[in-house]
Amino acid sequence: MNSNELRSGIHRHRIRLILWVSAGLLMGLGAGWSVFFGLTGEYEVAVVEFGLLLTGGCVAWLTHLRRTRAAFLLVSLVTYVVIGLFSLYFDVPDAVAPRTSHLFLLVLTLASLLVLRDELPVLRWSLTAVLMVTFVVFASTSWSIPSEFNIPASVRRIGVWINASTAMLGMLALVHILLTETAEANTLERDI
Repeated sequence: MNSNELRSGIHRHRIRLILWVSAGLLMGLGAGWSVFFGLTGEYEVAVVEFGLLLTGGCVAWLTHLRRTRAAFLLVSLVTYVVIGLFSLYFDVPDAVAPRTSHLFLLVLTLASLLVLRDELPVLRWSLTAVLMVTFVVFASTSWSIPSEFNIPASVRRIGVWINASTAMLGMLALVHILLTETAEANTLERDI
């Protein structure tokens, strides 16, 4: 086995790990928040969160089947659209609590950079640019669309801690995957 085959195998393993982490985050957050919002009568938000739960299940199933491109495309598109809509309609910042849904764009950005490592640079960097610009817009403005779907400040006051902690756990998991796989690749290359 030469070093290119070794790197390719490690990269495929890294992609599957990233997709499993993504599926776990989507299913965990989707299940928890859909139950919470369902119990509090916020059914529109519960439906969106349940959609994330279903998306996580589909990503897990596709990853199990080793259909990693389809799984990554699904997780990228769905989470980008949901985060954007959620940040505009539901997670509206105010004096009580900041917007936090957009923090997951950082997790998606890092995952995209890691997964798309061997893809065309224009694809990798274009997606990265879109994700980062979207993050900066949501982080730097309070721009939103007022609606009856805005989550009450009393819920968002608690949600900011949950979302921020979960996003940081996602980042930590991705960095751990990156560092572990890099260390293993370096060790195996030295052994060869």
